[in-house]
Amino acid sequence: MILVVDDFKDGAEALCRLLSRRGYPCEWAASGREGLIRIRSHPPEQPLLVVLDEMMPEMAGVEVLRQIRGDARISHTTVIVYTAAFDEAKRNTAITLGVAAWLLKGGTQGMGVDQVLDTITSWYERVGGARAVSSTPSTAS
Repeated sequence: MILVVDDFKDGAEALCRLLSRRGYPCEWAASGREGLIRIRSHPPEQPLLVVLDEMMPEMAGVEVLRQIRGDARISHTTVIVYTAAFDEAKRNTAITLGVAAWLLKGGTQGMGVDQVLDTITSWYERVGGARAVSSTPSTAS
């Protein structure tokens, strides 16, 4: 499963819809605390990729990442930061904590939607996740 942790509901749900359309399982957590609960309850034998927003109230993304890395049960979790703001110090901290990628949302500095989706799905497949096989019958003759 791909878990999007972001306090901005519309953006998170849109990202999950786009990933689901590509055949990837995606769920949304509305806060860092909720994200940590979901990560800790996820079966360790199943693939999990966390897409984490940096700018969230109560617990910023880097703090969530610190919590993940500090918990032996979930420290192996692959995390991508996907955020609207670029803060070099936070980015460097995230890299030190082993973030897989730091992606910028929209704007002139951000990646295009297809690039973001490609990066996320590529990392999900690296952690053992797979695209769902379509159940639509083939129309080839």
